[in-house]
Amino acid sequence: MTSTVVAHSPLRVIDLGNRIRRTWALRECRFALRPGAISALVGPNGAGKSTLMAAAAGLLAPTEGRIEIGGARVRTTPAQAEP
Repeated sequence: MTSTVVAHSPLRVIDLGNRIRRTWALRECRFALRPGAISALVGPNGAGKSTLMAAAAGLLAPTEGRIEIGGARVRTTPAQAEP
């Protein structure tokens, strides 16, 4: 699969993959949002939409690849408990 990832994008996903036990929830995902564009994340149940969003939010460490927001790599941080 060949695609172009926009260099100056607010959100870039580069070859992202996440495996849960032996099953890939997401594999070889790559895209970039264009500034000012309206984007949507759609797909069937089990396609990896929630996994992608959790990784983009830094709540889930990807098995492979990376996510960048504003050119900075997203790091995973522990979730904070509600007070």
